[in-house]
Amino acid sequence: RLAVGATLQLVDAVMSGKVRNGMALVRPLGHHSQRNAANGFCFFNNVAIAAEYAKLKYGLQRQV
Repeated sequence: RLAVGATLQLVDAVMSGKVRNGMALVRPLGHHSQRNAANGFCFFNNVAIAAEYAKLKYGLQRQV
């Protein structure tokens, strides 16, 4: 939960203009996490959560 929170704080910092860009060096990474199951040490997919958060809070859309 701390890793997800730190990632969302980074999204807010970038979107508010406090920083121009950033990288969240957090554990667990989330690369083993799936939509319906945690695998290995990963409970949350931090990147997916951050993307959905940015879409909902800032009205962003995915670009293809």
